[in-house]
Amino acid sequence: MSGTSDYTLTTNLGLYMPTYNADAGSWGAHINSNTQALDTLLGNAALNGPYLPLGGGVMRGALTLAIQPSDPMHAATKQYADTMAASGVAGVQSFNTRTGAITLTAGDVTTVLPAATVPPPMNGAAAVGTSNAWARSDHTHTSDTSRAPTASPTFTGTVTAPIVNATVVRETVVALPANNIDCAAGSFFTKTIAGATALTVSNVPAAPTVPSFVLELTNGGAGVITWWAGVRWTGGLPPTLTTAGVDALGFYTLDGGANWRGMLLAKALF
Repeated sequence: MSGTSDYTLTTNLGLYMPTYNADAGSWGAHINSNTQALDTLLGNAALNGPYLPLGGGVMRGALTLAIQPSDPMHAATKQYADTMAASGVAGVQSFNTRTGAITLTAGDVTTVLPAATVPPPMNGAAAVGTSNAWARSDHTHTSDTSRAPTASPTFTGTVTAPIVNATVVRETVVALPANNIDCAAGSFFTKTIAGATALTVSNVPAAPTVPSFVLELTNGGAGVITWWAGVRWTGGLPPTLTTAGVDALGFYTLDGGANWRGMLLAKALF
């Protein structure tokens, strides 16, 4: 027999199967074809075959494992890996002996880094330090006994005050651009009077500070001068100033400018 009537095909691989009284010559060719097909499917070159070689290869479909991995060398599924990641590496022991999903607490930190048990020093040379202990936010430094407090200090030794060389203390002359005497600008002011003038004072410090200044007027009698409120003159009356010349006047206050002491220091200097 020959032709398609002398064989049938296997269900999975499609190999030839002889029928009864099949032609021997034809079946020699079928056997050779079967041998070649098996060699292709099962041999080392079977990259596209239905089986994965022991030496490794690329699978063309999904792999389903029968059980969860229990040995370090077992394969793990994506589902298993995702579950372990979501559980916070369950089963992994942390440094504080807890397992599972770990949330650090203040106690975890203090177990490794204990708090300081002694107050921090105050006196001494500056240093970086070597301690690993940490300080609480409400800690208090000891008093610095090497320095006197600003409020009512008590000295245990001799106090030497700095010596001020009076020859280097100078005052800058402030020429009044208008009629206001700004106590914050200086303490020696000059002004030329050319007519009626109303003088004012500003930026007077509060008591108990005692501000004072000298006012040098040129031609102070050339016009009527109205003095700022609160000026009290020697003898009760403002002095008569020089019409053509220079006069020097002094002022100070003890109560933040409510009352000023005024006095003629010199008249007709030039």
